[in-house]
Amino acid sequence: MPDDMSSATTSTTTSTRGALHKRLRYLIIQACEVDDVDLISQALTLGSVEQVTKLALPRVFSQNAPKVLEYLLTHGSDVKVIADIAATHIALAAYESAFPKSLVQILLNHGWDINHRHHDQPLLWQIVYDGDAVAWCLERGASILPKGQKLWPEFNINNAEAFAEYFERFPYSSKERSDCLYYCSPILELAAQQSTVKTFELLRSKGAPLGWRVLHMAATGRACFAVPEHSVTKQANPIDEWERQLSDRELARTREERMNMVRHLVDNLKLDVNARDQPPGWILGNFFGRPLHYVAHKGGLKGDCREVTLFLLQKGADPELVIPMALGKSNFLDAVKEWKLMQTSDAVQSSAGEN
Repeated sequence: MPDDMSSATTSTTTSTRGALHKRLRYLIIQACEVDDVDLISQALTLGSVEQVTKLALPRVFSQNAPKVLEYLLTHGSDVKVIADIAATHIALAAYESAFPKSLVQILLNHGWDINHRHHDQPLLWQIVYDGDAVAWCLERGASILPKGQKLWPEFNINNAEAFAEYFERFPYSSKERSDCLYYCSPILELAAQQSTVKTFELLRSKGAPLGWRVLHMAATGRACFAVPEHSVTKQANPIDEWERQLSDRELARTREERMNMVRHLVDNLKLDVNARDQPPGWILGNFFGRPLHYVAHKGGLKGDCREVTLFLLQKGADPELVIPMALGKSNFLDAVKEWKLMQTSDAVQSSAGEN
C-alpha cells in the first residue's frame, strides 16, 4: 500500500509539473505575440528568470516584442547569459523579415557586446547582406575584425608577395588557419557574395581587409542563380530605374548587382582573375582554386554562369586551369566553348583585316 501511495504521489507531481510547464509556455507565447509585460510577469511566477528567458528569447525576436525583452532584462535576466544566443536570433529575425533595431538597441543599452562571438561569426557577418543594418551596426561599434581571432596582417593583400612573406615569418597553426579562412573568413569575402557594392565599399572604408577569396566569392554569388526558364527582353522602362527603388538588401539579391560586384573587383580594384584562394602551402577543405573553379563548382551544372564565365575569360582567366575538374559541368563548359569560338572568330576577322 505505501508503494501504491508513493507511485500515485509521483504521478500527481509529474502531472502537476507538466501542467505548470504547459501554462508557462502558453503565457510566454501570448506575451511575445502581443508584447505584453503583464503576461510575462505572470510567467516569471511559474518559472525562474533563466528558464523564462531561454524560452522567451526566440519568440521575442521572431514576434518583435521589445517591451517583453526590456522587462526581462530589468527583472533579473543577465545580458551576458543570453549573449551566446542573441546574435543567432537577431540574424534569423533579420533574414525572415527585417533587422530588429529596437531589440538590438535594448540589448546594447543593457551592456550587450555587439561583437560577441559564440560559435564562428559575430553579428555583422550574419547580416552582411543588409546594407542598412550593416551601417547601423557600424555606427554602434561593430568591428570589421572578428573578436579574439588571429587574422590577417594590417595591410590589405593586394601585394601577394608581401603577404606570403608575412606567413613565412609568422606561421599559423592548423587550427588558426581554419579559424582565419573557414570558420570566420574576412567579412569582405561574404560581402562580395551577398552585399551591394555600396555596402562592400563601406566595410572597406572602415578598414576591412580583403581576403584571398573576395573575387572567388563574388563570382560564386553571380553563378549560383538558376538559369531563367525563358529569356527576358528588357522593356522600354529601364530596369536601372526599377532597381533604384529597391532596398539595399533587395538590390543585393539581383543578378545585376551580383555581376556589378564582379566587375567592380576586377575593373576598379584590379583583382587578379587567376588568383589563388589561400596562402602558399596551405591546404584547406572546400577551397577549390581560382575564381573560375568556383564558378564551375558552384554553378557550372545548373547555375546561370554564362555571363560571369565569359567576363572572367575576357579579362584573362585561364580556362585550362579549370577544365580538368569541370567535367560534366555542362553550363560552364558551354560558356568556355562559346568564348573559344569568339576568340577564333576574332582572330579570323583580324587576319582578314590585315590582308
